[in-house]
Amino acid sequence: MLKNSLKAKFILLLLIITSLYIYGINSIPFLNRTDSRYAEIAREMLQSGHFMVPRLMGTVHLHKPPLSYWIIAIGMKIFGQNEMGARFFLAVFAILCLLLVYVIAGLFFNEEVAIWSFVLFGLSPAMFFTSKILSTDIFLLFFELCGMFFYLKFMEGKAKRYVIGFSIVMGLAFLTKGPVGVFIPLLVLVAFSLFKKDFSFIKAFFTLTSFSLFLLVGFWWYFYILLLKPEVFKYFVVDQLMARITGIKGIRMGHPKPFYYYFEILPVLILPYYLPFVIFVIKKFKEGFSEKETLLTMWFSVPLLFFSVILTKLPTYVIFSVPPAAILTAHFVVNSKMKFKFLFLTAGLLPLVFLIKSNVFVLPLQTEFYLFRLVIISLVIILFLLLTELISPRFYIYPFSIGWAFVLFFIVDMLIVNPRILKANRDVLREVKSIAKSDFIVVCFREYSFQIPFYIGEMPYFCDLKLEKGITPFSRNLDCKKFLSLWRKNRVLAIVSEKNLIDFTNMVKDLFVIALDGSVYVVSNKPITGIKIRWKDRASLHNIRPLKGVLKFITVPIGCAKTKVLKIIPHQFKIHDEELCILNRRLYYEFEFLDGNRICEYLVDTMNGSVFKESEVKGVPEIDQATMNTILKADEKSAREKALKIVDGEVVEKEIEIENGVLCYSYGIFRNGNEYEVLIDSSNGLPFKISFEGIVFR
Repeated sequence: MLKNSLKAKFILLLLIITSLYIYGINSIPFLNRTDSRYAEIAREMLQSGHFMVPRLMGTVHLHKPPLSYWIIAIGMKIFGQNEMGARFFLAVFAILCLLLVYVIAGLFFNEEVAIWSFVLFGLSPAMFFTSKILSTDIFLLFFELCGMFFYLKFMEGKAKRYVIGFSIVMGLAFLTKGPVGVFIPLLVLVAFSLFKKDFSFIKAFFTLTSFSLFLLVGFWWYFYILLLKPEVFKYFVVDQLMARITGIKGIRMGHPKPFYYYFEILPVLILPYYLPFVIFVIKKFKEGFSEKETLLTMWFSVPLLFFSVILTKLPTYVIFSVPPAAILTAHFVVNSKMKFKFLFLTAGLLPLVFLIKSNVFVLPLQTEFYLFRLVIISLVIILFLLLTELISPRFYIYPFSIGWAFVLFFIVDMLIVNPRILKANRDVLREVKSIAKSDFIVVCFREYSFQIPFYIGEMPYFCDLKLEKGITPFSRNLDCKKFLSLWRKNRVLAIVSEKNLIDFTNMVKDLFVIALDGSVYVVSNKPITGIKIRWKDRASLHNIRPLKGVLKFITVPIGCAKTKVLKIIPHQFKIHDEELCILNRRLYYEFEFLDGNRICEYLVDTMNGSVFKESEVKGVPEIDQATMNTILKADEKSAREKALKIVDGEVVEKEIEIENGVLCYSYGIFRNGNEYEVLIDSSNGLPFKISFEGIVFR
């Protein structure tokens, strides 16, 4: 009866946590580098049909063996080239890892400890968030856990089939992440064998049959690559292995951290049960460890110490240390007096509250509501757990599981609603994909984010690319001269970060803002909104309804206005642009002339044909305020702020301008000796056009 009750409890908890792990896999956008790198490599495999040699941005990418990419590519083949396809098997392998921990904990102790181990491991932030990040770590963890399972089964009865199973999964671990995937589990088992003075498993693994099977499964791809390119041997051994461990002068590897890094972040990695785990360790150092507890402690500490010593560090590297911490804590909680369980397990919520209320995260303002909800939820969970303990201690695990599941659920929900937290630009890149279908060429200016080709579904060009040392140059690179030729002759969409927008404007002179998301701008040499004004006897604005109210103020033909200006302007100036503008609630033709970088502008009153330089404009307003209010939807103050955010300088000129049939606030801004014109669409307050005006001649 008790056994059936425990099984029912496990099935219910499995449903709760599985739902949590599935939630968001199709909604959370990819991280700028990590997720999108793996997704893009898998996408390029599917697109090219070349699965043996991984490629990133069209160039060979041998940082990792290909097994993870193959698994991701299979998911994309089934569900499409999107987040769901890329993350599907990540979620499947994560849930399999949880089940393996449940089985392994049962081998160590009993069913109740196994259930608590499953819950604690599943609710640990280390495991949960690693399961959302597209990388090798979850796939590797699965093979490592399989290895530990085969070891434990072998130690029960010395059956050779478990050594064969261990050899196969270690080969797959090697094919997932290289030597480190095999070295860490073996290091744990060697350490425990030394403690027990029992080397039967180690000897069985290193027999000719078992080790040959491991080599056959794990090394064949490396042999294939070395046959194609023998010179990559140095890259595998020196650049990818030795440089990551010790650091080598001249070889830059990412993520260097101090020795104590993992001990600082450990409270977050196992947040729900950090306190009881620490208490357990202290208690056992006083009382002594059993043999099973010793193996689990070694399993926890060996990876933690190894990755603390090596140079490169990431939180996900020590994910293999989390299962034994969960199992040891479960063992401790199950065998503790009930009055301590509430203290131990609710205490894990307190660091969460302090973490939320601290300045650890720099988040958009709209996330404040989510953070407030998390604090309230944390306090409610504490109260709920207390009441549950008083009413029915046997069911204590349910509110604990549901409470922490809600905490993690709301964090995921926050990431879905606020993708900028992840520095993701998925929505704007999907817009690029939609626009590019109409025969636009996509170019990335000084950007090499791996999410760009994934979300737009094609390999863009790259201009003025400044790669980090150690990053292989991508294909389709353009220097600035070639890019300008492309810009003048084709319909181009350029992806530019806010920090590079001024430099890009200086280079191309005129650009239209197509879309923006946070600090990423999509700009073009052609507008995709509005219309081109066709000059006849008067401006024909077709069906742009907000502008029809100004047509009655045009009585002078454009030809007459231009003739008047041409009689005044010096002969060396050539006409550059002609448009309508509203200045001081009066309508003018604006003519712009160029002589090299020098600009000369003249205004012609559309009602009486009077010609002015802009500084000389006078006259009584013609357009009444009521008409102005119907055609200007965006607030002028906010438009000015947006313009100054794009070009941080001094506003020296302000008017209302009709550009390509779009009524815009126009701001002339001086910055570092240059003048820029920024147009803000008056209907929605969004940037419409940015121009580099150069040296102004008046």
